Amino acid sequence: MTISSYNNIDNFSPYLEFKSFYDLINTLKNNSAPYLSYYKKNSLFTKLTFSQYAHKVISCAQKLKNSYNLSIEEKVIVSYSNSHETLIIKGALLYLGATIIPVNPLENSDTLNYLIKKYNPKLIIHENCETEIFTIPLTNFSKIESLSETEPSIKLNNCTTLNSIAAIFSTSGTTGTSKGSVLTIGNLFINTVMTIKEHSIESSNVHMCVLPLFHVNAFSFSFITTLYSQSRLVLSETFFQPAFWSIINSEKVSIVSIVPSIVYLLTKDPRKIKHENYPSLKYFVSAAAPLSTEMLNEFYHRYQFRINQAYGLSETVNFSLTVPAILSKNEYETIMFSESLPSAGRELWGNHVEIMNLTTNKICEENELGEIVIAGWNVMQGYYQDKEATLKAFEANWFHTGDLAYAKTVNGSKYFYITGRIKEIAKRNGELIPLRGLDDELRKKIPSENFCCVGFDNQHTGEEVGLFIEENPDFIYSDEDILTTLKSIFPFFKRPKVIVRGQQIPRTPTGKIKRNDLKKEFSSFKTHYFNNQSDSK
Repeated sequence: MTISSYNNIDNFSPYLEFKSFYDLINTLKNNSAPYLSYYKKNSLFTKLTFSQYAHKVISCAQKLKNSYNLSIEEKVIVSYSNSHETLIIKGALLYLGATIIPVNPLENSDTLNYLIKKYNPKLIIHENCETEIFTIPLTNFSKIESLSETEPSIKLNNCTTLNSIAAIFSTSGTTGTSKGSVLTIGNLFINTVMTIKEHSIESSNVHMCVLPLFHVNAFSFSFITTLYSQSRLVLSETFFQPAFWSIINSEKVSIVSIVPSIVYLLTKDPRKIKHENYPSLKYFVSAAAPLSTEMLNEFYHRYQFRINQAYGLSETVNFSLTVPAILSKNEYETIMFSESLPSAGRELWGNHVEIMNLTTNKICEENELGEIVIAGWNVMQGYYQDKEATLKAFEANWFHTGDLAYAKTVNGSKYFYITGRIKEIAKRNGELIPLRGLDDELRKKIPSENFCCVGFDNQHTGEEVGLFIEENPDFIYSDEDILTTLKSIFPFFKRPKVIVRGQQIPRTPTGKIKRNDLKKEFSSFKTHYFNNQSDSK
């Protein structure tokens, strides 16, 4: 087996309907079906058919080619918020065979300058930044929506293959400097086919996206997958809660892609939302960060809609695991509520997912905790110009995710339960303590997203565990109440020993907690000796 094979097959092209983005767009030119509805807050801003979208992409590609002579695999930083223009620009770059480097438009200048130095892009297309490299701000770029819908007189020819580099996504950066996951058009397309197969996506589906298109989740699941399956996309500039449910109703949305932070906001919505008023809506898909059982339970029993959790990384394009859409009510509730945390799902066709022992590198037995490893057609080509990191990630012919999990079989299928990151483990006197697992256990007693456990340096035990609490007027628990609760549910060696309150829990754009950023909050306890009788506040 190799990292990029599935069932010992390396060539997946027979499973693809399209061999390039150029072919895909040209196929859509005569499709008059509705494709895109773009909303700004509660207002419908733009509607496009597949044909209109395809012609705008081709026109934009021609303009980029004529004005900037972009060649195959030349790198372009794209730093745009969600809009129909974003979809057209990214479509045009893929059509030309350029390599997209998506960047959050809210990134600071230091991060942007680091990325410019790292990737040396030929062009930067952005909203509101200035650099020494030639850039195209939206204010100076000819309005995309006014471009001619007729084909340019000069034809653009396809010069890409499935092995052409289509995008480089930065890792989420929960620890250390981000790396660039190199993805080919083949990686993007086969993961799309995998997703379509597992979610039974047809042209009649209506997919709603409120997540940022600079992240691989929305880029792959919402953008590429809807185009490839020729299903409809409802795109929002951002998550706008007052109009969220009304847009679902008016657009007859069938699937909504969200993240746990949005789930939390929906559970706190004071309006009376009734399941029967949304007959088109099948389920939600939550990825990017793990859901707690408590939050899922509150959402599920309030709205009676399922959240099918999924799991993937930039390094594997998007989804490697997902909860199937076809489960019975009893199967769903068993998989999502019988363990201390909801399942991230089962492996998608096209990739193999296993759990590997952290010390022996052997595949774990059922219910044994280890690292998620992945092999398959969706695995990246490597980290951009980082041979050392690539070799480390691809040890033993598996891609090592850095995520901890265990697996169990339910009705003949292996389901995976993710407990946290390897780097989110506190190592106390040699004992490994998964920090996210502590969060989940504590939330059973204190249902809140306003805290997280943190491992911090301690000269007596190597590392100790603390609890960081985000200041919030809705969080009513005193330190004394929390310490009492901690003592009631955790043995001493696992228990958070100290409580620190602060302004905000740092998170990535997709909601993952950046625990390492909080270690400094506990620096004053580095020399403190904790014993069973002296827990601190």
